[in-house]
Order: sequence, then structure tokens, then C-alpha cells
Amino acid sequence: MTGSSHPTVAERTFADKFITCIDCKEEFAFTVSAQEYFAEKGFTGDPKRCRTCYAAYKQQHPKGSSKTMKGPFTVPPGGEHLLNLDFE
Repeated sequence: MTGSSHPTVAERTFADKFITCIDCKEEFAFTVSAQEYFAEKGFTGDPKRCRTCYAAYKQQHPKGSSKTMKGPFTVPPGGEHLLNLDFE
């Protein structure tokens, strides 16, 4: 193990898992190779959706849509500095 408290991807032991999709309620496999990929990307949780439901979810919720603000907005007096906030 490295100096950190968490093992590296190479030090972890993975086994296939079967997870129930939160949308369609069908069981899907979270394979060893998928777990290794998730770990390499730094993802710490298991997937919640099967591939089909995940693709549908992504189509309905495009990246950045939750951070998109739509106007018109009313700026309070003296609040002009609020217009330059970076929400990324």
C-alpha cells in the first residue's frame, strides 16, 4: 500500500457485483473491468443506473444543465458585482 490511507487501483481486489438500477429496477453487472475503470477515474461509488437508463438520463440531463441559470433577473441596488460570478 502507498503512503495514503487508500489503496491504489493495482492494490485493490475487485469482484463482479450485481446492482439493481434505480430507474428500471432491473439487475445489471458491475464487472471487474468496469470497477477498475471507475477507480482509475477516481469515482468512489457504484453506478446507480444500468447502461440503458444511464444513456436516457444523460440525454434528459445534458452536462451543465443543472448549473444553467435562465433569466430575466432583477439585480438589487448595489448588487452589480453579483453578475460576474463563475458557477463552474
